[in-house]
Amino acid sequence: MKLYSAADLHSNNHFLTIIDEQDKRILEKRLPNELSVTLKTLEPYRADISGIAVESTFNWYWLVDGLMEARRTNHRPCFSWTAPGTESCLGLIRARGDCGVC
Repeated sequence: MKLYSAADLHSNNHFLTIIDEQDKRILEKRLPNELSVTLKTLEPYRADISGIAVESTFNWYWLVDGLMEARRTNHRPCFSWTAPGTESCLGLIRARGDCGVC
């Protein structure tokens, strides 16, 4: 089953969402801005995630860099960035079939 994920990043927390191909919500969770917590939360879904989009105006680099580094250790997410007020993160991934980056 293909899953799609997005993180709405704020200054001290982020809201992580995972949906399936039928837009069923698999996970919706507010997490602290700690990479280890995010990776642990994503781990059970790792093999099925087709893409991860990160929406942020600033302070996004720690999350994207950390997720990309984790990808080298068998994580399989993709990454995209959208500015607030533009196309939604999940919509961007779903429209392309992946994030278009990897």
